[in-house]
Amino acid sequence: MGYWIKTCPQKGLILSDKINLKGYRVVELYMDNCTGCVNCALVCPDSAITVYREKKAKAE
Repeated sequence: MGYWIKTCPQKGLILSDKINLKGYRVVELYMDNCTGCVNCALVCPDSAITVYREKKAKAE
C-alpha cells in the first residue's frame, strides 16, 4: 500500500494518520508540490486518483 506515493517526484503525497470509513489510511496531497505529472494516477490500482490541470491566466 502506498507505492503510488513513492512515484511522486515532488513528494506531493503523504500517507496520513487519518483512517477512512473502510479502515484504510488516507493519502493527503500537498497541492503546492504537485506538478500534474500524473504518475500517481497511472499506478493507482483502484483508479481512485484523477489529476486535473488548471489553465494559467494569460499575462497582460
